[in-house]
Amino acid sequence: MFQSKPLPDSREALLLLDKLSNRSPSCRPRPVDGPVVLYGAGKLGRLAAELFTRLGIPIAYAIDRACLPKQLLLGKIPVYRLDNAPVCDRSSYTVAVSVALSPISPIRAHLRQLGWTQAWPFYDIAQTYADRVPLNNGWFTGPLTSSDYSQVAHTVRAWEDSVSRAAYLQFLAWRIHREEWGFDGAPVLTEDRYFIPPILAALRRGDSFLDAGAYDGSISQRFIDLTQGAFGQVYAIEPDRNNMALLRTWRETLPADRAGRVVLLSQALSDISGTLPFSHGYGLASRLMTGCGESADATTLDKLGLSFTFAKLHLEGEELGALIGGMCSFAHNRPIIAVTADHNRDGLWRVPTFLIDRLPEYRALFRLHAWCGTGAVVYMIPNERWKS
Repeated sequence: MFQSKPLPDSREALLLLDKLSNRSPSCRPRPVDGPVVLYGAGKLGRLAAELFTRLGIPIAYAIDRACLPKQLLLGKIPVYRLDNAPVCDRSSYTVAVSVALSPISPIRAHLRQLGWTQAWPFYDIAQTYADRVPLNNGWFTGPLTSSDYSQVAHTVRAWEDSVSRAAYLQFLAWRIHREEWGFDGAPVLTEDRYFIPPILAALRRGDSFLDAGAYDGSISQRFIDLTQGAFGQVYAIEPDRNNMALLRTWRETLPADRAGRVVLLSQALSDISGTLPFSHGYGLASRLMTGCGESADATTLDKLGLSFTFAKLHLEGEELGALIGGMCSFAHNRPIIAVTADHNRDGLWRVPTFLIDRLPEYRALFRLHAWCGTGAVVYMIPNERWKS
């Protein structure tokens, strides 16, 4: 059930951490053995439909609170309004709740009231098949070891503000116990990912942007818009073949003076260089993945030798490797940093502590920009750019 709490100071945050760590987790991945029903026909619903199709899991139909007449998901899957779904299916079909922009507990409670007895987060179902498809957003922390607890407590103390402590605890509560916590004054803001107010305050005219995991260019475009074109360079790094095609198309839409300052790089970032296994064709979920049968050229950020003042890394689980392979660049450039922490267990503490311990003259922030333990971003702002 969704729980709301006041913003914690460091002492209160550690007490809440104790409550999380002193209980044994009982949550687990949720396999399916028959047709599924998708709840949500938006962006995540489309991704769920695509992955289930690849896995050979049949989709009976989708349900949505506000569907259009005769709406089809992926052009073939019927979409019903929530109250129009067949009653006879509700005790037999598993519902994959494909929503991450609002709390999932109230949705599941409402579905149970309507007779849907098996409703689970889509990410928890997909996690069962993480060895076959690259999506890993449903990972489970499991019990915290003593080392985990020590490092997490260290991270709790290091956050710059109480909003960061609250968001971090909310992240932990979901990953350990699949509990949704909320905190007064620390809302999940879905619209400002990578560009929260402290980041906007730290930006300067002429900044250069490293967009690692650039996908279709939408984040680079937002940076360009926020700077009103007064930027140095944009380095858009994207190893997926299909995504790179999207990036080239996007760059062609830019005015010539802006397009000339956008550099597209097709490597994967890691802590080593070479040809590494990479799963192409999964859109935002494409990533380095052992045993996938395809590959991509990989390099380290330090070998690229780029000059940038703002670095965003969204690498579907390879964030820590990219940070390790880029520390000389970070030390030399002293950029603002925004790095995702929700794709594997590295995000529990390894990603934030790596940055916090190696960049002592930085302010560390943590924000959640989605629910289900996703949209988690660690922000690092150099002291010389910090504005309280």
